[in-house]
Amino acid sequence: MKKSKLAIGIIALLGIGYTGLSWHTGNVIEENVDTSIEQFNEQLSRKQKDFDIVIKKNNYQKNIFSTKLNLNIELIPKNNPDEKIDILTNEEITIHHGPFPLAALLKGTFSPQMVWIENEMKQQTSPKLWELAGNQPFYSGYISINYDGLITSKFESKPIKILDNKSNIKHTLDISKGSLMFTIKKDEIQTLPIFTLTVDKLEYHSEDKTNVVLNNINAIYELSQNDSVNQVKLNAGVDNIDIDVNNDMDAQAKINNLNINGFYDIDIDLKGIYKFKNIRVNTKMEKFSITPSKQHSVEINNMSFDQDYRLNENNTINASIRSDIESVYYGKQNLGSGELALAYSGIDAQKIGYALDPKDKYISNPPSNEDIKVSLDYFRWKNAEGSINAKTNIIAQNDINFSEEFDIEKLKNLSIDLNIPFKVLARLNAQLDSTNQDLDDVSAEKMANEYNNLVMMAKMVLGNNPYIDIKGDEDKNLSLQLEYAKDREEVILNGKHINKENFFRGLQYLN
Repeated sequence: MKKSKLAIGIIALLGIGYTGLSWHTGNVIEENVDTSIEQFNEQLSRKQKDFDIVIKKNNYQKNIFSTKLNLNIELIPKNNPDEKIDILTNEEITIHHGPFPLAALLKGTFSPQMVWIENEMKQQTSPKLWELAGNQPFYSGYISINYDGLITSKFESKPIKILDNKSNIKHTLDISKGSLMFTIKKDEIQTLPIFTLTVDKLEYHSEDKTNVVLNNINAIYELSQNDSVNQVKLNAGVDNIDIDVNNDMDAQAKINNLNINGFYDIDIDLKGIYKFKNIRVNTKMEKFSITPSKQHSVEINNMSFDQDYRLNENNTINASIRSDIESVYYGKQNLGSGELALAYSGIDAQKIGYALDPKDKYISNPPSNEDIKVSLDYFRWKNAEGSINAKTNIIAQNDINFSEEFDIEKLKNLSIDLNIPFKVLARLNAQLDSTNQDLDDVSAEKMANEYNNLVMMAKMVLGNNPYIDIKGDEDKNLSLQLEYAKDREEVILNGKHINKENFFRGLQYLN
């Protein structure tokens, strides 16, 4: 009996203590809610230039375990304050007090939470989405704040189907259930939320028999600020993409494990003009295959593509691009692997379509007169017989035009180093022959025939060409080495010094 009384006493004390904690949490919320809303309004309005965000509360009712209030959210265009946009109108919100809100426990969150808010879409918020979701809330979710100030939000969406019967070709878009989550530290003013988006499946079907299916779409978007620079990190991926075209093309394509990782540094000046100061993007794809009707498939395995762009103060670009492919199959034939590295600098950002603010008219930073530099550091294509290799370097005046109005006087330096083994080409030709696609490899006889044919044709076409050498005895290859400099009187071609005037006269003869 004494033990029972003790147990009941302990439970009663715990209950009173929990009630006191919940009541205290309610008091903390009540004391800080107006200041928090004011700070939130100010921060959201300051971080973008188009709208003022206004959040207001009314009908505030504090209870022991929860607080209820009505919330209004408006967007007011800064250039037209009279045309306000209502986001939420008199939305009823229930704030569950910590430390262990029942609503959080029911969601599987057992760590202490100071605040837990649940919300679901109302019909008046978007009647169209309400209808597409089957006359129920399109989304529902929660926002929580723990005692360390970590804000977490997660909202889940219902599947919907969108039909388009108005266009000439009818089509449907099926979006499965998805979720959007963000986290942010309440006291880190310079840090914006980290967003995580997932969608199980997205399907597109059209009346012309075009079908596209994406499985397991995910994206993480992180934005932070450092002075005037906004730093954006994006990680996005799709497990599978299936494309089925059953019209005139009649082909199927598949992509497996596509991932994109990007880092973007965006500078915004006092006039609101933005610049992408740095862009670094890595794209990886495990497999891409395309199968045309009645033809052999093409399959690319483990391809990666790295891009690095840096915008200079004079609005020119420094860039490096690297790519490699582990293997390419045509039918059962492995055509080989490839890699490439390219870099350039001094090119006007606007001329290559770089992302510039339309308001930036080069008033403060006119284009530079620095030279344009382009270098193909390496291009290699490897197969069982060897590799094709190429590299080149170009230095030219920034106003050079590489089209029909090309002016050789604006070209300062040019170097080319090219080597193409005939056996590498012979293997590729043999593999691309449609009669060999069901075989794992090509025969030695087929290889020998292709090799001899290529050598014979090259001697007929290029035998008297002074610009390309056919080197080697048993293993022949095409070779070109060129060194040109504007301030030199001679061109070095395949190891030979040639008068510049004679060199260009020969080029005209070839044309």
